[in-house]
Amino acid sequence: MKEDVRPPGQSLERWHQGNRVIVPCLNKREAEGNLLQQYKPPQINLLFNPRSEANIPITVHNYRERMHHFLYKEELAQEEVVSRLSLKVTISLFAKLTVGESEKKAPRGALFAAVPVPYLLTPDTPEALS
Repeated sequence: MKEDVRPPGQSLERWHQGNRVIVPCLNKREAEGNLLQQYKPPQINLLFNPRSEANIPITVHNYRERMHHFLYKEELAQEEVVSRLSLKVTISLFAKLTVGESEKKAPRGALFAAVPVPYLLTPDTPEALS
């Protein structure tokens, strides 16, 4: 039996809003806060099956549901592209972050991380697919 040699707490599960707490590093303006109250961020649908309704035509009655399924398929395709971009890099940690002319301090017990990603490896460029 192989022993797990990863550091404690490290798993190979993909990060998403359901298994990680996302802490914003910038304060939101009141207007942004109001928009987030009105329009909740999308949640990952773990029960979605992309082949479940592949041959059902779009009608007036099922248009909304079919469009949601289409968007889920698009998200899955983008997730597949992003998963190809798995890199092993050295990150840099900082207690302060300079954005333009302003400087942000990390909350107590937290740090900012800089992750170097080559410009060719973005999900919206053809180079990312090779």
